[in-house]
Amino acid sequence: MAEDDPGISELMSLVLEQAGFRVTVCANGKKVEEMAIKELPALVISDLWLPGLDGTKLAKNLKSHAATKHIPIVLVSAQDKLETIMKKAKADAFLPKPFDLAELVAVAEKFIG
Repeated sequence: MAEDDPGISELMSLVLEQAGFRVTVCANGKKVEEMAIKELPALVISDLWLPGLDGTKLAKNLKSHAATKHIPIVLVSAQDKLETIMKKAKADAFLPKPFDLAELVAVAEKFIG
């Protein structure tokens, strides 16, 4: 999960872990990209605004890399027109902030099962 706000990342990871998911949190988009290429996670959840590499570029890069193009990417933001941004970034889904925590679990279950 890529989120630079410590409070949000702590809450999201706690909720996902309680739902049975293993979560790795990183606040830097470039480091998330490097980790994803190396570790091939089942899902990437990313905020749009990250240091190092924003969520849009992160999604585009992962979707254009042969080893990671299959990884589902969910963008999270309070940004307007998130659905349009998601499509341009070739992400698989989006969650507009603020979101219900049950929605977070539901989107993870949708892609991971």
